[in-house]
Amino acid sequence: MGKVLDALRQAQARRNQAGKDAPGLQAVWPEEELLREGEMPFIEVGGPRAPAEVPAILPSRVPPPAVPPPPGPSLMTVLFRPLPLEPGALPGPARFAPELVAYHQPDHAVSGQYRDLAGGVLAALPGERARVLLFTSAVAGAGTTTVLLNAAVTWARQTSLRVVVVDAHLRRSAVAVRLGLSESPGLREVLAGQLPPEAAVRPTGLTGLSALTAGAPEAAPPARLAGEGMRALLRRLREQFDLVLVDGPCWDGRPEVVALGCACDAVFVCLPESEQDTDETADLLQVIPEQGATLSGCVVTSR
Repeated sequence: MGKVLDALRQAQARRNQAGKDAPGLQAVWPEEELLREGEMPFIEVGGPRAPAEVPAILPSRVPPPAVPPPPGPSLMTVLFRPLPLEPGALPGPARFAPELVAYHQPDHAVSGQYRDLAGGVLAALPGERARVLLFTSAVAGAGTTTVLLNAAVTWARQTSLRVVVVDAHLRRSAVAVRLGLSESPGLREVLAGQLPPEAAVRPTGLTGLSALTAGAPEAAPPARLAGEGMRALLRRLREQFDLVLVDGPCWDGRPEVVALGCACDAVFVCLPESEQDTDETADLLQVIPEQGATLSGCVVTSR
C-alpha cells in the first residue's frame, strides 16, 4: 500500500502546484482516529472477512471539518465476489449477474459498504453539473466492471440521479453479459455513425440505470476511442444523464486510452491487492496525471 499512497500523494502535489482542482473521497482511516493533514483516505468496502482482518468503518468517529480538506486522489479497498442469492432476495431482472450484490442483496453488508463508497464519490464531486467518470485498471482481471456496476446500481437505487454505463472496454467487453443485455446495438455502432446514441442506449430494467454496451465486434469501421466521435458522444450523454460511468480498458499508455481518460472528468484505477505495492503500479499512478488525465483515486480489489 505504501507505494500506492506515495504515488497518489505525488500526483496530488503536482496538481496542487499546477493549481488544479479534482474530486476526492473522504473516509475514515481504519487505523487512526483522525486523518492527519495530507493523508490519503483508505476505505474498506466489501467482505465479509474476520473482524480482526477488516477494520470497521465508523464515519461518526470523525466530526465534519470546519474547512473542507483539499481534494485529492484517494485509496479505496473493495472486496467482491459472487454471492449465492438468498431465499427471498430480490428476484429483479434474473439476467443480472450474481456479482451485482448491490442489486440482488441490498441489505447485505457488502451492499451497505458500496453505499458508503457511492456516497463518498457523490459528496466529493463539486458543483451540480453532470460528471463523466472513467474506471480503468492497472492490469487485466482487476474487477473494474464489477466495481463500476455495483456503484452504478447503488446510485440508481439510492438517488434520483440518471446514470448511464458505457462499455468502452472493446477488447474485453463485459457490461452486456453482467446486465443480461445483448451486445448490439452499442458503442461501436454509434461511433461508426450507424445509430444515434438515443437508439443505442438502453434501459437495464432498473429505474434510473441505462447502458450503452460495446456493440457488435463486426461493426465497421473499427471504433476509435481517441476520435472526436467519442468526445462528442460523452458531451451528448452528459446532457442526458447526471452520471456517465465509463468502463475503460487497462491504462497501458495507448493514445486511445489516454485520450479517453483526458475526455473524462475523473479517472479511478482498479488494481488487484497483489499489485498495489509494485513499482509498476507506482509508475502508472505517476504517469496518468502527467499524460493529462485527472487521477481521482485507486480501488484495490481483493477476492
